[in-house]
Amino acid sequence: MAVGFLLGPVLHLVDPGEIAPVAPILTSLALLMIVFDGALSLNLYKVLGESGKALVLAVLGVAASMGVTVGVAHFGFGWSYMEALLLGALVGGTSSSVIIAIISQMRAPDRIVTLLTLESTFTDAIVIVMSIALVQVMSAQGDASPLATAGRDIASAFSVGAVAGGVVGLVWVRMLARIKAERYNDILTLSVALLFYALVEQLGGNGAVFALTFGLVLANGTELGRILRMKESVEATDVMRSFMSQLTFFVRTFFFVYLGFIVVMNGYQSWVFGLLLSLALVLGRLVVVWVTGFGDALLRAHTPLITAMLARGLVAAVVAQFVAASSLARAREFPDVVTAVIISTVLFTSVLSSVLKGRLARAAEPQPAPSSTSA
Repeated sequence: MAVGFLLGPVLHLVDPGEIAPVAPILTSLALLMIVFDGALSLNLYKVLGESGKALVLAVLGVAASMGVTVGVAHFGFGWSYMEALLLGALVGGTSSSVIIAIISQMRAPDRIVTLLTLESTFTDAIVIVMSIALVQVMSAQGDASPLATAGRDIASAFSVGAVAGGVVGLVWVRMLARIKAERYNDILTLSVALLFYALVEQLGGNGAVFALTFGLVLANGTELGRILRMKESVEATDVMRSFMSQLTFFVRTFFFVYLGFIVVMNGYQSWVFGLLLSLALVLGRLVVVWVTGFGDALLRAHTPLITAMLARGLVAAVVAQFVAASSLARAREFPDVVTAVIISTVLFTSVLSSVLKGRLARAAEPQPAPSSTSA
């Protein structure tokens, strides 16, 4: 991110405007690969066990973000309630591109990794649908029909993505059993993921949910084959996981550099606004994590880690550009504030996760057995 900021806004060696036309394609590619790579490491039974709590965490997280944003934007900076709600929806979800990339490098319990992966994937869909619905409501000057259908739109996006990912995944598991001896089956698998990701998005589904489900099926192909009594089935090999991990590292690196490119320095007010809003989001996140973890000893023990995983990123940046192109009064102000929030929360997550990573590593080290001394 620092390299991107240096090459773009500081030295002006790269013009963000030249990258803007291809940015949606590159960001969609980053989202697909990062979510797919993360799903290849998930256990089916743990995902089924944590999906309910992850959905609760996602919904409460978006609601809390919208609530604290109203407090900061309306009472602190004079934005209207609807403008504040829209801004809260934009920055309401954690970024799967950032969270999955960071949490996969930490020695956290599998339950925590699964919970945070699912939450960030769920909030991507919620943020997109809620933000677009609010823009439609505000543009219609009070017509609440778009907002009333937002819930159905979210459910539809989730359903289309999940069903498509499951069906395509099962079919591809059978195909992999027949071509497992081929040298380039990992590249072919990525091609299938890219093709159907685009198709699902065109059909109104959520591509991130498709990538998550498709990767989950491939990661647990053998177990699913046994459950469904399939004659031929395989699952993702270590070679495929390694290939996807290396590609994802490259794409993830470019994504963070791109975040540095889009930093806008149009006065200090947007940055003060974004910083104060980020602090409020941290407090809201802490409350939501505390409520979600009530009665769960493992979640309570890892409250600092779950709270730290609040970085905003890809989806917020893309949807903010959609808002900027609308006819809303403050349309041009949204990208500046959202960019400030993205930078602030990514830095917060990166720094705190580095501290917690060391603690987790030390906690995972085997403790020496106490030596016994003879009298």
